[in-house]
Amino acid sequence: MKMYEAAQAVLKDAGKPMHVKDICDEIVRRDLFTFGAKDPRAVLSQTLRKKSQPAADGTGALFAITDTGTYKLAG
Repeated sequence: MKMYEAAQAVLKDAGKPMHVKDICDEIVRRDLFTFGAKDPRAVLSQTLRKKSQPAADGTGALFAITDTGTYKLAG
C-alpha cells in the first residue's frame, strides 16, 4: 500500500476531515504503511498537499484541504 492509499483508507473510515498528525498516527497504529523518514508527518503532509492538486495527467485531486494541516477525501 502506498502512503496516500493508507491516508485514503484512514479518511474513508473516519468519514470526516482529519489533521495530518491524526492521519499519520492512525496509519502507524493500523500498520498501513511503514515510514522510513525521520519526520513522517512532514512527508505525509507533503504527499497530501501534492495529492490535493489535479495531477499532470489530468486525473483529479485525491484529497481536499479543509483547514491548515487538515484534509478530507476529494469529491
